[in-house]
Amino acid sequence: MSIKDEEILAMPRMTGMFKTSFKELTKSRKGKVGNYRCSASGLCMRKQYFDYTNKIKVGRPTQNVFLLGHWHHYLIQSNYNKVHGDNCTIEYSLESLIDGIHVTGHIDILLHDIARIIDIKTTSNLYNIKGISEKHEKQLNMYAYLYHLMTGIKIKELSIIYQDSYNEEKHKIYSIKPNEQIALAQIEEFKSLHNSLESRDVPVWNVAEGDEWMCYRCQYLSICNEMDAGFEDVIIR
Repeated sequence: MSIKDEEILAMPRMTGMFKTSFKELTKSRKGKVGNYRCSASGLCMRKQYFDYTNKIKVGRPTQNVFLLGHWHHYLIQSNYNKVHGDNCTIEYSLESLIDGIHVTGHIDILLHDIARIIDIKTTSNLYNIKGISEKHEKQLNMYAYLYHLMTGIKIKELSIIYQDSYNEEKHKIYSIKPNEQIALAQIEEFKSLHNSLESRDVPVWNVAEGDEWMCYRCQYLSICNEMDAGFEDVIIR
């Protein structure tokens, strides 16, 4: 954790308009087969499959979470941009065709002069976060991998800011070095998901250890209960 990060995060957060509209957050969503997002790295393959094969209506509680998250993103990004100026790009777009599939992403904060990527996550459970989660490590490494493919520049540092959803003064920052093997393994997962979507073969449930709580909030929980006998016993355990 650098002092510079703490100084930036301690700066007053400028209020103003941010780009994402409420309408954009509330519209129905459905993934396009063949296009896969870095932000889905490490997520349950079965949930991703159903996200691609069903049109999802974003409910009011989720809308509120999205709005709060986007607001924190905007304020933090604005401060980094103010400090780093031309060396900082926010919402840097990534896209590459890899083995027949399109992989896309958006880097929250890219610091060009020091080849550093920073991602922002909001959480209501900051106290229990002790480091970068497995899925977020995969996401960060996918960003570094795609950026290298597109520009020929190797990222030197990957960082994540876990921002408390309800208290802007509370946050945790963790940094790691890029690991190409993690990105390559995630690409194989995307290819496996793509094959499942093409063949209409529903993948197995594979929530990462420690993320079982996400199943209780998943709109497909009842389907998993029907498909897998004893499913709820597994996620409770």
